[in-house]
Amino acid sequence: MTYTNHGHHISGTVLNENNRPEHVARCGGPNLCKKCTADAAEAMDSIHKGPLLPANENYQTKAIRLVTEYVVTHLDKTDPVVPFEVYVVWFSKTLRNWKALVSTTLSDGMYYEVTYNGEAEETYVDAYKKFQNIVIRDKLTPAEMKLVGRPREFDENPETD
Repeated sequence: MTYTNHGHHISGTVLNENNRPEHVARCGGPNLCKKCTADAAEAMDSIHKGPLLPANENYQTKAIRLVTEYVVTHLDKTDPVVPFEVYVVWFSKTLRNWKALVSTTLSDGMYYEVTYNGEAEETYVDAYKKFQNIVIRDKLTPAEMKLVGRPREFDENPETD
């Protein structure tokens, strides 16, 4: 809903000219009218909260819950149960979509990417294993430059075979 029941556009939503109400009440809109204010608050709450999220769960809590469920179901059944924690490393939300990078205290080298697609109302959990961490410096130190050598310069008169 991009308009209140009185026909006023709700700030922060897409202005849809094709779905514009025929009549707009002279109530003052969301800034002055209690009904329009409630309509705007409900619309913004549904946009920011998203569907299918229990009242006591926010996006990061959902990401932690999903990764915990994934890890528990994918632990080797022959290993002893090890207590572990799940935590969010990074999180971002744009409109109805969000993404969280999640890790655990297990020493398995795994990390997880939890992505919510607001249009499809679906959440995806991707599991990754860290194999290697290499450093690529923007600038070489003087000692490293001596090891690498100077770049070869082009001859003005290259030899031909």
